[in-house]
Amino acid sequence: MTVADPRPAVVSTPDVPAGRSRGAPVLLLLALAGTLAAQAGPLSFFFFQDDYVAFGEIATHGSRTYVWNLLTLQDLTPNWRVFTGLTYLASYRLFGMTALPTHILMLTLHIAVAALIFRAVWRTTRHAWAAFAASLAFGIHPAYAGTFGQIGSVTYMWAAFFLAAALNAVIECALTTDTRASRAWLAGATVLYAGAIASNESMAIMFPVFGLAFLLLDDAGDVRRRITRAALRTLPFAAIGFAAAASFTACDCTAAEDTFGLDNVHRAVLIYLGRLAYPIGLEPPSYIDAPHLYGGLALLLVSAFVLVLGPPIARVGVAWMLLAIVPHALIEDHTAHRFVYLATPGFALALAGVVMSVAPMLRRVAPALPAVIGAAIFVVFAPWYAWQTHTQTEPYRVSTGDWKLLHDEAARVFPEVPPGARVEIVGGPLTHPLDNFFVMPALGYTIWSADVKLQTFAPDDPYVATLRASDNPYVAEFRGRTLVPLRPDQPP
Repeated sequence: MTVADPRPAVVSTPDVPAGRSRGAPVLLLLALAGTLAAQAGPLSFFFFQDDYVAFGEIATHGSRTYVWNLLTLQDLTPNWRVFTGLTYLASYRLFGMTALPTHILMLTLHIAVAALIFRAVWRTTRHAWAAFAASLAFGIHPAYAGTFGQIGSVTYMWAAFFLAAALNAVIECALTTDTRASRAWLAGATVLYAGAIASNESMAIMFPVFGLAFLLLDDAGDVRRRITRAALRTLPFAAIGFAAAASFTACDCTAAEDTFGLDNVHRAVLIYLGRLAYPIGLEPPSYIDAPHLYGGLALLLVSAFVLVLGPPIARVGVAWMLLAIVPHALIEDHTAHRFVYLATPGFALALAGVVMSVAPMLRRVAPALPAVIGAAIFVVFAPWYAWQTHTQTEPYRVSTGDWKLLHDEAARVFPEVPPGARVEIVGGPLTHPLDNFFVMPALGYTIWSADVKLQTFAPDDPYVATLRASDNPYVAEFRGRTLVPLRPDQPP
C-alpha cells in the first residue's frame, strides 16, 4: 500500500519560486505594523474591576505570600494563572496604579505571537504571502475584540506566546538533521509548553498539536519510523498535559468544577467558530444565532478542506483551533470575546493553508488572478477588521474610564485616610452591590492602605439615608462626574 507523504517543501514550492521570497521581511513588517495600528487603542485604558482583586491581595498579604498563594492555588483567582499573577505583581510594585506599562506588555506579547505565526508558516513553506495573511489575520482579527481591555486577559497573551514559541521550537526540532540540536529544540519546546499551562491551565489540552506537527514535519522517509519518532517526541508534552489536568482535577481548586458542563458544548463550539468566520455579536451558549451557526459550519467545511489539501502547518493550525476552543466551550453559562483569542492563531495557520491551496488553482485561470483577488480581499477585510476591533473594544474604554474616574476622584477628595476608616461613596458609575465584597475594598487598599475599606452605593439604596445622617467624615457623593464630600465642614 502506498502512503502519501505529508511532508512540506521547506525550501521553496513549485508555485512560489525561491526568488519571490525576498519580500518576506517587508511583509512581516507590514503585518506587525498593521497589528500595532489596530490594537494600539487600549494603551490608554485603565484597570478594570477584577484587576483590583489581585492588587488587593498584594497590598494586604505582601509579595512573598502572594506568590506562594499564587503557586499553590490559594489566591482568590479561581484558576492557576501564574504568569498572570506575576504580571499583576510586577505592575503593582513597579508602576503602582499606572496601567500603561502592562498594556504595553500585552500588546508586545500579541505582536510577538503575530511574528511567530509568520515565522512558522514561512519556515515550513517559504510562502511569504501565506505567512503575511496568517500573521495579519491573527493580529487584527475582531473575533477577540475587547481582550486587550482588561489586564486580566494577559493570561491569553502569555499562553498564546508560549504556545506559538513552542510550535516554532517543535518545527526546528522536526526539521533539523542534527541530533544534538534536535534534543535542544525538544527540551526548549517542552519548557515553553509548560509556560503556556502556567499562563492558562486549560492549555494542557494542546499537546496533540505538537504531536501532529512532529508527525507531519518529520523528514524521515519511512512512515512507521515517522510515527514512532513523533510519538516519542510527544511524550513529554503528553506527560505534562495529563499531569496538569489530573492535578487540577484532584485538588478541585479551579473554577472548572463550578462552570464546566456538557449541555451547551455543541452550540458553544459553533458560536466560537462562527465568530471566527463572522466576528459580529456574541450570544450565550443556550442558543445560537443564524450567522454564527452557518459561519461555524462553513469554517468546519473549510477546515476539512485544509486537512485534506492544505500544507502540514495548516493542518496543525486546524488542530490548534479546535482544541483551543474546547475548554471555553465547556463553560456552560456564558461566552466571552476573549475565549476566542487562543483559537485565533490556529485559525490564522489554517488560513495560510487556504491561501496556498487556492492560489495555484487561480493561477491556472490567469497568472495575475491570485494577486488581484488577494488585493481585493485585503482592501475589504483589513479596514473592516480594524474598524470592528476598534468599535467592539470601545465599551471597555468606557468601563475602564469609569474605574479611573472612581480611583482619581476618591484619591482627590480623600488624599489621606487613617487606618480603620471606612470610605463610603454614593452614586457614580460603579455601584453594583457584588463589587462591595472584594473589588471595592481592594480598590481602597490600592488608594490608601490595607486598613481602609471602600464601599459604593447606588443613590436609591436604602442604606444611603443612614449615610447622610451619619457622622462619618469619609462619606462623599457623585454629582455628575465630580465627587463631593457630604461633610466638607467636618475635619476628618
